[in-house]
Amino acid sequence: MKSFDDEIFDDGSFKLVVAIVQRGYSEEVIFAAKSAGAEGGVVLSGKGRGSTEKKFFGIKIDPENEVVLIIVKEEVVVPIMKAIYQATDYQSSARGMVFCLPISYVTGMTHAREEDKENALIDEKIKELKEEKAQKGKRKMKNRICQSCAMPIKSRNQLGKNKDGTINEDYCKYCYDNGEFIDKVSMEEYINMCSQFGAQANMTNEQMKEFCTKVFPTLKRWKKS
Repeated sequence: MKSFDDEIFDDGSFKLVVAIVQRGYSEEVIFAAKSAGAEGGVVLSGKGRGSTEKKFFGIKIDPENEVVLIIVKEEVVVPIMKAIYQATDYQSSARGMVFCLPISYVTGMTHAREEDKENALIDEKIKELKEEKAQKGKRKMKNRICQSCAMPIKSRNQLGKNKDGTINEDYCKYCYDNGEFIDKVSMEEYINMCSQFGAQANMTNEQMKEFCTKVFPTLKRWKKS
């Protein structure tokens, strides 16, 4: 166990920024402080009992007030106090006041910053994994076509649904819904139906019919017929 000497204290000059605001406005204080360089803070609530006054550093704390304590490096004290004042000054509904107190010794800040860095790394890794998963999903959708009408599937929103509400990975929503095909027809009848929409595929209807005649027999739905 380390002895209580200078080695356990954090390097640098720290100050304690204290903000007193109406109850419910402490989050605004924390947000403003973080935007100016703070790493967080501690919120204390004053609870009066009877006519007894509650004081903090000689200042009366109303039962409906919250006290926010923020330890910061000396060089960012002024920007942080300005940010808090602009967000919760005494003329606003927060009815806030902010002041600064000197601190002789601080320990634990380095450990807290290390934890913040670890959490940031974890968050970044989670973000990377999500992005990687999204990219895999996009690659998976690429070149996919409906196994009923051969329509290109560009997003999962275009896929049909099974009877239990889950996504069907083979058919588009225009061909398949609630666990069954919407148009219960033969392949030849479906080719004639689809050939009427050649313009949507930048083809003539004759070209569309020729395309469907060649492709449909290779699709999962029609292989069974």
